[in-house]
Parts: sequence; structure tokens; C-alpha cells
Amino acid sequence: MENNFDSMLNVSAVPQDDKKAAFIAKSKNNRNRCYELSEQITNEVAADSGKFQQYLDVQARFDRYTANNALLILAQRPDAERLGDKGYWRVTMEFKDVLNRYMERTGCSARDLAERSGLSTATISRYRSGDRVPEADSRQLENLAKGIAAIAAEKKIREMEEEAVRQALSEQAQGPGIEIEKLRLNFDTLLKTLSVSVSDLARFLSYDPSYLSRIRKGQRKLSDPQKFTADAFLKLDAKTEGTRRSILSSLPLYTADDELVFQVLRDNRVSEKNQIRIMEHIAFQRELTEEILSHDSIFEAYPNFSKDEFAQYPMTLSLAGAFYEEDIVYTYEQYREHLEMMKRFSQMHKNYHIEENKSPAFRHIQILIHEGSWAIVSKEKTPAIHFVIRHPKMREAMENITMPIVEGEEYK
Repeated sequence: MENNFDSMLNVSAVPQDDKKAAFIAKSKNNRNRCYELSEQITNEVAADSGKFQQYLDVQARFDRYTANNALLILAQRPDAERLGDKGYWRVTMEFKDVLNRYMERTGCSARDLAERSGLSTATISRYRSGDRVPEADSRQLENLAKGIAAIAAEKKIREMEEEAVRQALSEQAQGPGIEIEKLRLNFDTLLKTLSVSVSDLARFLSYDPSYLSRIRKGQRKLSDPQKFTADAFLKLDAKTEGTRRSILSSLPLYTADDELVFQVLRDNRVSEKNQIRIMEHIAFQRELTEEILSHDSIFEAYPNFSKDEFAQYPMTLSLAGAFYEEDIVYTYEQYREHLEMMKRFSQMHKNYHIEENKSPAFRHIQILIHEGSWAIVSKEKTPAIHFVIRHPKMREAMENITMPIVEGEEYK
């Protein structure tokens, strides 16, 4: 039985220098624990008919999960109905849920919080009921966080410092300037274009159907609607059949070890907050890739530069999918090291095929193709731009594209 646990080990990155080694060691230890747990539960299922029936029940509830994942669910939470990482539970909760949870943990009333935060009892009551949601960077949210942290400190409740509370509340707060109607229309268009229902999409994404319905109706406010829509499209697409082909302008980050990525980010002086954001994006890409490779093949043509070519056109990390607005560059040595990791990834995954592109036609343009479904043309260099092509004739033209000569200096 093949074991692929990368998609289940979506551990949040801890990018500080003094914790990097511990983070990598912990990730490897978690992977080893998964292998051991899988072997143990497999032996139990093979030896016990009752346990085997439990396994069948779990696999029936999670029919889109691999046998190994179903075994791990059986070993840890056989009665589970839904699965999700920290990010999943974060997006299925609303601001009122987070606020009420804090108030329950601290045992405070609306009046108590009003006294500590300086907000009126009526305002807090509206926040608790969901009738009102503060903006993420507002004074009201900051005062709420201060009030909750103060009450927690008085009652000696640990892990409820002001910054942590503010971050948790901000994730569910209203982002400034978000056009809810535009998001609603775009999300509705996405569902109609892909010919899927809300219930089907919820099942594919392991989301609460009511949460997606609220987004479609414009009743749910997101801090990052652009990323949500892109992630929804990619997660849904990853579960559909069809060969994938890519013409890359940079190396895919899901093939790189965390240690190398940390080094590149550190060399480029990327902030801790953005390091976490980037590592979460890479984990998401790994999850999608493992899902696709479980049922179809991926063919990728990668750029292979000499040292002189690299000096003239330094390669940037492939972060267009994360909508990251700054270029992060490799050193030549880091690029070569990543290239070797990509080759090892190909050797370890029988459905992952790579081909050297000795004369890349574009320096910062990549083309992703899902045969028979769509083609995406992306500009890697900031600002990121993505064009999704679904028209049959245009898509077929992209599938049969012949690369032109390398672009001249004026097109860099």
C-alpha cells in the first residue's frame, strides 16, 4: 500500500532562525509517526473483522480520501464526519463565533467586556449576534482584543495575549474596501462556469455548504476574496480527471524542501508574517499536486539556465498563485539545489514527469494546461496576472502551442 502523507502534514511554518531546524525535524517526525500509525492500524484491520467494518464505514464517509488517509482517520477519530486543518475551521467560523468563544473561555459578560474595551454594551451585543462586524484594522477591533486580553490576564488564562486575540479576530473581520457584490457575482460565475452546485463544491472542498451559500448570496465577508476564489477553483479542479501540462518560467515550489525555501526567504529578508504566508501557500500546492498525481499525470517543462544566463535573468520564486507582490530571487546555487530536488521528486512520483526546456520562450510567463478543460497563462513577475482560457478553440491552440524564439531584450 503506497503511503503519501505530505498532503496531511500541513504544519504551519515557524520561520525564525532558531526554530527552523526544530520545525523541519518535527515535520519529519510527524511523517514517521504517520507511517507507524498506518502500519499499526492496518494490522488491526487485517486481524479483526469488527475493525475492518469500522474501516469500511470510515471509507464510505470519506470516499474521496485514499485508503491510507481513511486508515489514519480510523486510528485517530473513527467517528469523524468532517475533516479540515486549522485554516478550514478558521474560514467556517464567523466573527461572532470567535468573539463568543473568547467570551465563554474568559467567562465574561457583554458588560464586563464593555468596561474593559471602552465599547458600548449594545455594540458588543451586535458583534455577538452577527448584526455588525468591525473592520480588520479598526479601533473597535483593537479595543476588543485589548479588553479580552485584560480579562484573561486577570483570570490567569494562558495563551490569550492581546496580539494573538487581535489576529484571531482580524481573520474573521471585514476587510476594508471589499466589494461584496462583486465577490458574490464572481463566485456565482465561477460555479456556473464549472457547472457545479454549492453542495457539490462543499463536498469537494470539505466546507460547510451553508458557508459557501452565504458567500454566494453576499452575506459572508472575507478578508481575502481573491485568494478564496482561486483556492476554490484549484481544489475543485484537482479532483477532476485529465492530464496536466506546464511550461514553467520558474521551478515549482512544492518540489523544494522546507529548509531550502527558508534559506531563500531569509536571504531576501522576507518578514516572518510573509514567510508563514508563503509556507502555507507551498503546503497548499503540495496538497493539490498529491491529489492530482493520485489519479492523473503531470508533465512539466522547466527552464535550465547556465550560470551566465542566470546572472542575466535571475530566477524568482514561483509565487504568482499566492498573489505575493514582491519578487524573491534565488542565488544560482539555490536554483541548482532546487533543480536536483525537483528531479528527486519526479523519481519518487511515477506520474510526475519533467523535461528540460533549454530555450525558454518567456522569462516570466508560465502556461498551465488541464487537457480538455482549461489553460492558464500567468505572469510570474509582480504584479501577478492570470488569464484563464476555457474557449474550446483557444484552449486547443494552447494545448498544441509551439514555442517561438526567445524574447528579446525589450520584452524582459
